[in-house]
Amino acid sequence: MMKRLLSFACLLLFFGSCLKTPSNTNNSNQQYAYISFLHLAYYSPAAELYFNDSLASTLLNPLQFSGSYGHFYPVTYDVKFKTSTGTVLGDIPSSAYDTAQFYTLLLYNDSVNGSAKVVKIQDDFSAVASGQAYYRFFNMSPSAGAVDLYLAGNKVQSARTPADNITQPDFNAFNAYAYGYYTVTVKKAGTDTTLGSASQVGFQSGVAYTIFIDGPKDSLYLNVLTAQY
Repeated sequence: MMKRLLSFACLLLFFGSCLKTPSNTNNSNQQYAYISFLHLAYYSPAAELYFNDSLASTLLNPLQFSGSYGHFYPVTYDVKFKTSTGTVLGDIPSSAYDTAQFYTLLLYNDSVNGSAKVVKIQDDFSAVASGQAYYRFFNMSPSAGAVDLYLAGNKVQSARTPADNITQPDFNAFNAYAYGYYTVTVKKAGTDTTLGSASQVGFQSGVAYTIFIDGPKDSLYLNVLTAQY
């Protein structure tokens, strides 16, 4: 069994530097919507992100993601993830992105070798404050089944099923937790069988994190992403 924590240095794609549309600008007087993306469709090919048919990213392999939220004009966008040959893997047609709001575009598979789907998640940082760290957990591994999440040996979430945050949006909210350095462990639900683990992961005061798993259950990928905006 392989347990891997993906390297930020290897996988972070800095959204702003990838954009090829006028939506990304350094004009400090402009009001923006803030958008990040995660390509967690492990069983799907690499894809490029398009906003209103304008290329907005480099070619993204599965398990690649933006390193921070990109700044975009707050308008309506038709979002598509396309392969290098132009095949649309998933799209969100004519969806509004509002001023000073944060969004994550998540490309995922809901079954092993299944087709890709995409969802827009509205990220709420309004409760994030100093004195606590904040986390949420995405089970994006179709083959992992139900899992339990542990921080420093304490079970903090139980029986999380693949892509359950899509049908139960409350799982997209950030949960307060004491800041510090912890081992993050994912186990098969209701058992002591470890599917993935990462030690000495730093959770800082006033910072929000997305923990996710993806890939095959016997070689699970586990990562902890820092929200940067």
